[in-house]
Amino acid sequence: DDDSPHKVILYYLNDSDGDTYFYSNQKDKIINSITPEKNSAIMFDGSVMHSGSKPIEYARRIVLNINLTY
Repeated sequence: DDDSPHKVILYYLNDSDGDTYFYSNQKDKIINSITPEKNSAIMFDGSVMHSGSKPIEYARRIVLNINLTY
């Protein structure tokens, strides 16, 4: 999490039920969610408020987080 302009890549290394949530500018409304699927990735603007969640059905949620600054 950084205030400078950047992109974020989340690369999911395993299947899991620990979704990633994306919030509106008001930070109180979920506008989208991604369920981790092994060997998948998502890229988004780093200024978008987001959070991960703890898996319940799976033992782990393994994510490689890459921040691209420019």
